[in-house]
Amino acid sequence: MGSARERRLQIFESDYGRLAGWYVEYEESRIAVLTDPRPADMFWDSYKIEPLVEDPGEAVDLLDSPLHWDRCDFVFRNRAFDRTAPGFAAAGRPQIQNGRVLMRGLYLDIGRPSSWERLLLWLRGRQGGALHDRSFSP
Repeated sequence: MGSARERRLQIFESDYGRLAGWYVEYEESRIAVLTDPRPADMFWDSYKIEPLVEDPGEAVDLLDSPLHWDRCDFVFRNRAFDRTAPGFAAAGRPQIQNGRVLMRGLYLDIGRPSSWERLLLWLRGRQGGALHDRSFSP
């Protein structure tokens, strides 16, 4: 099986990259990581957000700033597949509450699986257990 097909299968198995998590980048620097996605509402996911910058004041200035979220200053790069999300929306002006942020549109846009890929995914699921048991860490 070619590496491009294998990569597509891995992306499908990771719920289009969601299970692998996301780096939050600002001006080409990684400032936070989003992990532990949980469905929150139709089309919305809640992510645990962990700042990567060492200065707590800088993390607050960047991540709690409505201006940065409104202008879409952040780039969301998938942790396992090193690809960026094509677009995203935060829940209004997201406030980080209880260490989580509500997001929409964080996924890798690779289309739907072909019939052949659906068969391969089914076979892999039967051989390797449930999709959520697979590791997609970087």
